[in-house]
Amino acid sequence: ANNGLFWIFHAIIRADGNVIYTEIADGGSNKIKAGKETNTYSIICNERTLSLFINGHETRVLEENNYVLRDGQIGVSVSSFDVLPVKVEIDSVTISQP
Repeated sequence: ANNGLFWIFHAIIRADGNVIYTEIADGGSNKIKAGKETNTYSIICNERTLSLFINGHETRVLEENNYVLRDGQIGVSVSSFDVLPVKVEIDSVTISQP
């Protein structure tokens, strides 16, 4: 099961290898399927606009003016605050131009 929450972070990898994470956005969605159901997440970065879609539903749109996200890397993370073990299968990650 899941609690329907999500977070979007910006990460900077420092020269010493440490990573600094800054939260850009968070929220909740009743479109996130629980248990062993399959979820599809899409994030579109167009200029300064980030759009998050969960299972085909536009969930969050925001203008990002602090980090100027022109290029870089992406990461995907899954976690649990209080339920162990956490078993997650990620079938694929696709990166393309909008």
